[in-house]
Parts: sequence; structure tokens; C-alpha cells
Amino acid sequence: MKHIFRFLFRAVSIVLIVILTLVLVACLLINSNSRYHGEHKALYTVAVNNIFDAAGHVSNGELIYDPTITVLETDDFGRTLFCYDETDLGHIYYSVAFVIAQRVEDNYVYYYQDTCYEPYMFEQDFDHDGKAEHTLNAALSRSQDAIETLKERNDWNREMREEKCTKTEISVKKPKGELKVKTYTLNEPIYTYAKQNGYEGTDESLCRYVRFCNADTAGKELYRVSATAADDDGKGGTVYTDFRYAVIVERVDGKAVVREGAIAELSDPRDDAEIVKQLKQRNDWQYPSEGDQ
Repeated sequence: MKHIFRFLFRAVSIVLIVILTLVLVACLLINSNSRYHGEHKALYTVAVNNIFDAAGHVSNGELIYDPTITVLETDDFGRTLFCYDETDLGHIYYSVAFVIAQRVEDNYVYYYQDTCYEPYMFEQDFDHDGKAEHTLNAALSRSQDAIETLKERNDWNREMREEKCTKTEISVKKPKGELKVKTYTLNEPIYTYAKQNGYEGTDESLCRYVRFCNADTAGKELYRVSATAADDDGKGGTVYTDFRYAVIVERVDGKAVVREGAIAELSDPRDDAEIVKQLKQRNDWQYPSEGDQ
């Protein structure tokens, strides 16, 4: 009998070790695949630290790929205009943006935070066959005015203004933030905000997904929040309502806190950049000073 127990114990132990090893290998592979492996690491850094809805990778639900980064133009002062494309991610709204990097120096990249990108709405011209080229051609043909405005905002072919720049170390991973905010942290403030702004349902656990965007020099962090309310439709079924929010979170007495006025609802992604900029201004967002460069 003892031999049987020993045999079973060893067998179970071996199976558990194999399972744990497979899980560890899978986690390592996922972590590796979510890194950017392409040649434009500095441009990748600018994109994922600015584009409000950027994930930092492309996913079809099973596999993870690099986003497509296409250099479009450079100016006489070292700036780069490029297209950042996460189309296969399946964004409901957009997944392509035009971005400008001010310059690359040593292991750092410089950019004008909040004004260095312009999203593109691909609408009905999207074609899964030949994704990158088709989407880029469509975006370029419809976005010339927006690109010229983007250039003007970023001092294209003029001297870079140091006081406007954010300087970031080049990375191959989208940052996650120091506060590590989770959905349950934001359920209460999001529900309160939704009720104050016309939501008539009773679902208090609205938050479904939280994504870190960037942080200021004082430790405040900006997050994109996807929320879905599930309410009784009065006929034995459920009615779902989707929301998108920009939320600023800061640490107060060791806790992650959302102050009054630190949430903004988003509807049209073409307005995201301006709404986020205004939200930051209302919440005294601290940009790098010239002495920080």
C-alpha cells in the first residue's frame, strides 16, 4: 500500500511540475511577444506614450504581433513624421495615428506631449487583405489637412522648443504605471460620474478594462477606461451600455484616488486628444520644465 501511495505522490508531483513549467514558459512567451521587435524603437516609444488608445501591440485574440510603423517624412531639424498602425487589434473606433517625434538623442526620444499625434478613422474602407498598405493609403489620401495641422503644432521645419518637450527613455514595452490601477479601484468613481451624467441604470460595477497611458512629473497617471453597464431591460433580458472614459489617478495617503473633476467621458475618438488635454489642464498636470530636460 505504501508503494502505491509513493507512486501516486510521485506521479502527481511530476504532473504538477510539468504543468507549472508549461505555464511559466507560456507567460514568458506572452511577455516576450508583447514587446516591440521592430527597427523603430524610438518611434514606438513616442506612440505608446501618447496615443490615448494604443495597446503597444497587435492581437487577434490568440497571437501577438508588432504594430506597423511607417516613416513618412523627416524635416531639416531631425523630426520624424510616421504612421502607427494597430489595425488588427480590432478597435471599435480607430487604430491608426499619425505621430511626430521631435528628435532622438542617445537613448532618449523627445516629443510634444498631447500635441504630437492625430488619430485616423478608417470607417468602411478597411480591408483585412493587405491591411497595412491599404489602411495607410486610405488614411493618407483623406488626412492631408490633418497632417499639415499636426506639423504646425509640432513646429515642423522650425527650431525645437525645449520647454514644450517631454524626454523619455526609449523602450520596447508600453509602460504600465506606478499606481497599478485595477478596474475595481475605479468602479465607485466611474459609477458616481455616470449617474451624474445621465446614466439611469443600477450596475455599480461598470469598469471592464483599464489601460495606463502616461504620467506627469508629480506622479499623477492618466488611464483609459472601458465600461459596460448590464441592466435589466424589463422584459427578462439584459440591456448593455458601453462607455469610454479618460481618468486621472493620483496617490493620496498611500491610496490611488480619483479626485472630483478627474474624469472625462469620450465619445468620438477624433476628439480624444483635445478632451484629454483639457482634462490634464483642469487637474494641474505637471509637464517637464525646461530644466528637467
